[in-house]
Amino acid sequence: MTDKIAIVYPSIAMALFTIAMVFSLGLRRFYAVRARRVNPKYYRTYTEGDEPESMRQHSRHVQNHFEVPPLFHLAVWGTYLAGEVTAAAVFAAWFFVAARGVHSFLHLTSNIVIQRFVAYGFSLFAVLYLWLRLLISIA
Repeated sequence: MTDKIAIVYPSIAMALFTIAMVFSLGLRRFYAVRARRVNPKYYRTYTEGDEPESMRQHSRHVQNHFEVPPLFHLAVWGTYLAGEVTAAAVFAAWFFVAARGVHSFLHLTSNIVIQRFVAYGFSLFAVLYLWLRLLISIA
């Protein structure tokens, strides 16, 4: 039997990864303003001026961490609370984190859309699996 707490670790890893992405974006913005590549007024309403393309890409990437990953966290914690932690669920949770890591790497480097899409799809299937398992276990 899998230790119940094992399902929580991927959620913690994903949360820390998201925090790191937000922090790195904040640093990039700070240094861009400091180097006068971006007018600080831009960040009031995101309408005055513009960001360099790589920073817009990073901004969009951070936004992406608040789309599907919250569904992942809910599925993980729901599985934990329902006491339905299995080795397969833990594997799926870590698989989600790994797929999101690949997605992040691709998004912030080569940004080849089809490759990102495949990584995104794998992560989506992992979270769908977690939700279906949870639904079946509580039904």
